Amino acid sequence: MAFSATGGTVTTDGDYTVHTFTANDSLVCTESIEAQVFMVGGGAGGGYGHYAGSYGVSAGGGAGQARDDTVTLSGSMDAVVAAAAAGGTSATKQGTDGNSSIFGGNTASGGGGGATGDAPTDNGRGGASGGGASKNGTGGSASAGYAGGNAVSAFGYSAGGGGAGAAGGNSTTTVPGNGGAGVQAPAGYGFPAGYFAGGGGGGATAGTPGTGGSSVGGAGRNGTFPGYDGAANTGSGGGGTKEGNGGAGSKGIIVVSYLTGGGAPPGITYVPRSIGSGIGSGIASGIA
Repeated sequence: MAFSATGGTVTTDGDYTVHTFTANDSLVCTESIEAQVFMVGGGAGGGYGHYAGSYGVSAGGGAGQARDDTVTLSGSMDAVVAAAAAGGTSATKQGTDGNSSIFGGNTASGGGGGATGDAPTDNGRGGASGGGASKNGTGGSASAGYAGGNAVSAFGYSAGGGGAGAAGGNSTTTVPGNGGAGVQAPAGYGFPAGYFAGGGGGGATAGTPGTGGSSVGGAGRNGTFPGYDGAANTGSGGGGTKEGNGGAGSKGIIVVSYLTGGGAPPGITYVPRSIGSGIGSGIASGIA
């Protein structure tokens, strides 16, 4: 009997059947085969900005982890997609850390929240990629991607959150930091095009705020507005701002790809693969 499965949004791309999960669901399989899985954890929120008070301009949130793996599909398998993470508020100060995406025994962790300029919350929070810093703080450390940027602005400009592909930009006394770059899914399996897991941009008191990493991280703001949110289902960090709540970190995504009807491609050997730097384990294919 040919393999088949239900769950998520099902599409085909050449020889591959692809299930895309943007919310929690289950993949229900008729038998067992190996598949390629790309998933991204949730982005973190940007920090709370209060330039008129003691907190200063806030920083961008860190991106979630991006990873690709070989997974054996069998039976009913839960797909847990990382929920969005709120930006910092007057009560929480730092942005909320990102959530994890989970499938097939593998976890893509969430990013670290962006900073507010009131010590000790002027440091970015650690995560898959670290949150950016504010005032004179230090960017959050990274467990799977890149660190958040450091801040040396004293008050008016904040750093960018780290992305899965590059560190968040540092701020200076006159310029905010941009969000770190994201990464693309591996080619050849019908995975979605575009970038995932970009860091959020830092806020600014005047001039141009920090940009979001790879145009999927939330950009910073320079007025009395919330920071921009990370792009939907890319696991990207939210932006910082001058006055207001931080932008939200966006939900993650899980994408499962297998040869239509089941079975492994002839002459293909699976070997380890990473996306970006230090990001999970994954799949590269070569001719045996």
